[in-house]
Amino acid sequence: MDRKGWAIVGNGITAALIDSECRICWLCLPKFDGLPVFAKALSPKVGGGLSLYLGQKVKTKEQKYLEEAAVVETTMVSEFGEFKIIDYMPWGKNLLVREIYGDVEKVEVRVELTQFYYLRFSVKKTERQWQIEGPGVGVFIDVRKITSNRMQVVLSYGHNLEQAIKAFATLSEDELFEVLSFWQRWFLQKRKLKNLTPSWQAFYDRSLMVLKLLTYEPTGAIVAAPTASFPAYPNGEDNWDYRFCWLRDGFYSAYAFDLAGFHEESRKFYEFSLKLLEKADHYENPLYTIDGYCSYEILMPELSGPEGEKPIRFGNKAAEQLQLDNEGNIVYGLWKHWLMTRDTEFLASAYPKIKKALKFTVQNWYKPEHGIWEFRDKKRQWVFGKVMCYAGMVAGAKIASVLKEYPKAREYLRTAWQIKENLLAYGYNKEKQAFLQHYAPDAPADSSVLALSEFNLLPAEDERMVNTVKYIEQKLNFHGAILRFERAVLPFYLCTFWLIRQYLRMGELKKAAKLLETTLKSTTPLHLMAEHYDPRTREQWGNFPQGFSHEELIRTLIFYDKIMGKQKGYKG
Repeated sequence: MDRKGWAIVGNGITAALIDSECRICWLCLPKFDGLPVFAKALSPKVGGGLSLYLGQKVKTKEQKYLEEAAVVETTMVSEFGEFKIIDYMPWGKNLLVREIYGDVEKVEVRVELTQFYYLRFSVKKTERQWQIEGPGVGVFIDVRKITSNRMQVVLSYGHNLEQAIKAFATLSEDELFEVLSFWQRWFLQKRKLKNLTPSWQAFYDRSLMVLKLLTYEPTGAIVAAPTASFPAYPNGEDNWDYRFCWLRDGFYSAYAFDLAGFHEESRKFYEFSLKLLEKADHYENPLYTIDGYCSYEILMPELSGPEGEKPIRFGNKAAEQLQLDNEGNIVYGLWKHWLMTRDTEFLASAYPKIKKALKFTVQNWYKPEHGIWEFRDKKRQWVFGKVMCYAGMVAGAKIASVLKEYPKAREYLRTAWQIKENLLAYGYNKEKQAFLQHYAPDAPADSSVLALSEFNLLPAEDERMVNTVKYIEQKLNFHGAILRFERAVLPFYLCTFWLIRQYLRMGELKKAAKLLETTLKSTTPLHLMAEHYDPRTREQWGNFPQGFSHEELIRTLIFYDKIMGKQKGYKG
């Protein structure tokens, strides 16, 4: 397994991973949560893939994205000369296109399908075409030599073979130009950051591209990652399916979109999340399928991770958990969306569902829950969950005030103060001089308590927060990166960016810049990030690329840019 990461391309419906040897090694069809027709990135022995034979002695010279677009160009060299391979997926079309330039008479296209125990593919193959049918998916692959120096491989797909062949007919002669133009137009909305180095600007752009690739265009859902059960650490059992829309992850991504100027993507996510409340009085699940349904979880015994990791799970049972931050995430996000768009009409239309969500918080904020890290053993009084209940109530009060619902605003504020009083009384451990993961004297250190300042429950300069940061530095530092909680195996990009922003709020600008620079050095050569990482080796662990990681980098760079704009003469 390529622990240094992959390239990603996508079309707003699904996404493909491409390794450094130019193998298409992950692709779920006909959408993000469909069957992984190609899965070598997860399971090298039985996972499928689309590869090229270019000769006996092949080396990768370079792999890069073309400009800001989700178009990957890989340059490879063999005894037959130099080849350029360009991969892309036209936005909104059921197509994956591979352009090959070089002595294509020597090139052979090879297709392997993932081997499942009980799911079978039927394959009809000719000299230059594959017709593939499986459960709920049809795939058509066409290979054509356009000239002696150019070959095109087109993979089209649908729910059946007939749809796949129809999708093939949508291919344009100028498809690559149209894809590049699409991304160029999309990036015109981007908020400009004037106080970043060019290298940090490149990270900003790449993370925006990733977030766009994780959006499911038909519904507005945002997946946590496009992959399932990529091992979170070596030889472990934490192999989870992230091809779903978590309300928490989605809110973070929507917030990043809003901050960066992409309000349409944010609006579509909130429309998706509000629709979930049409027939429910609260968010019954912390995560939903990209079409808005509850997930189930099954084990796939035929698959294993690169080091034999098991179990491999499709679906996610965490959908059954109680996580009390859901309502707060969405209400807080809607408030921030209004602040950045001033779309009062949308806010007013959302208000009946906002009231539903807040009613649930009023009635349930004090209960134990499974928490942000989704521990499956038992429920606890999580500090993070309480913070988000508080943040949601305060945001709800502000929304009610904008809409002139003043009695409701006062009601929501009363609940917010109750939550705050409870949290400050039971969440802070005086002996350890820190906020801990949950209400218990033996609770571990946990970076999620930084939400106390992130969501304005306590200022960063509050003595309790200053002490908590020191405790986190002492207990959660792993070779210059930050763990989620004590005894976690590997650091978490999300938590490392949280600490960077906390440093910025504290005025510790040099510490923030140093940790940010160190963290960016741990990303892949293409500026992509998984969920976990090893700063000693730059190895990426967990599902890839991870929305959490990229939206947090976007938010951190925007905050850094804002702070630096106020620090005239500061050199970093």
